[in-house]
Amino acid sequence: MGLQRERRWRIRFPIALEVRYRSTGKQPLSGCAQTVNISSRGLLMATGEELLPGTCLKLFVDWPIRLDGTCFLTLHAGGKVVRVQSGEVAVQFSQYEWRTRSAAATRDRRIACDRAPVFEEQRQISA
Repeated sequence: MGLQRERRWRIRFPIALEVRYRSTGKQPLSGCAQTVNISSRGLLMATGEELLPGTCLKLFVDWPIRLDGTCFLTLHAGGKVVRVQSGEVAVQFSQYEWRTRSAAATRDRRIACDRAPVFEEQRQISA
């Protein structure tokens, strides 16, 4: 058995960031998760939610680097769940864009996700 060749065309960056998501299908679902890795084509996130392959999601990731050192950024992405395995969900982007946000919006979003049960479970697992 030789080494298995990497099939992905895009580099995946291992980074743990808060991601908020909501489904765009018939059964609305929303929650908070944490990225495992991210690329220009998609992301892998750890979540306690049961998301099914094929589910369409809107994703929102508050970016840790500020534009020009002062302006907060959020990655807004749409995509489809392509794989679910061991509490991790892989999402392939169909579109994405960067948007600016205020510092107050960042604080309010973190408070909301800190209260989310799925995010609390992830903290206990990673501790």
